[in-house]
Amino acid sequence: MFHDVFDKVAARSPNRRLVVALLLFGVLRNNTVGQIRAPVHAEPAHSDHSPLHGTNLLVPPPPSTFEGITHTFWTRRDGAPGTVTALAQTKDGYLWVGSMLGLYRFDGRRFSAYPFGPNDRALPSLDISSLSPDLDGGLWVAFRNTAVIHLKVNGSSVLYGAESGLVANMLEQIIARPDGSVYAFGGSKLFRLQGGRWINFGKNHGLGAGGVFSVFFDRDESIWIGRDKKLFI
Repeated sequence: MFHDVFDKVAARSPNRRLVVALLLFGVLRNNTVGQIRAPVHAEPAHSDHSPLHGTNLLVPPPPSTFEGITHTFWTRRDGAPGTVTALAQTKDGYLWVGSMLGLYRFDGRRFSAYPFGPNDRALPSLDISSLSPDLDGGLWVAFRNTAVIHLKVNGSSVLYGAESGLVANMLEQIIARPDGSVYAFGGSKLFRLQGGRWINFGKNHGLGAGGVFSVFFDRDESIWIGRDKKLFI
């Protein structure tokens, strides 16, 4: 439309080209400024149409239920061993820590490395695989190099090795049961302590060859044995 008006006026008088050009420039300038200065009707931050309100927000999480619970940790600077492999608590309240660096006892403040004194039996190895407390307050300690030591509550101890029938390529876990029986397993064997000797309990009960990965005793005293792609009872 503006080009048509310009052509008609210019055709009448060449001197009017400048006047028309200035008029058109003024109209366009006023329209542009008006557009820039036009008020922007933005929604206020608290508007109900704001995307920050309504169903777009996640439901706030419930209040924390961990009130009164504290988290405390210990490192080597506090005397704790590295590479912890087993934990057990005896009846006297001590926490025993098995590691690849030996056996430690924790009283809630300090870690003490076993043996505690010259009268305590030296450990056959520092690589501990499993711990299990007994009913009297003693502790069973299994070592990966197929040795077991029983630390009794009276301060004495008993060491079991290959000469006691504990023959395996390694020991994974030792289990002291509430009835007083003691089991140990590692590699492909499940042992039970009877009369001071370890018998191949799995072989005597048809377990057969193959690895033993886990052992569980249910409330009916049935033994569940996890193996490679198999489960035995």
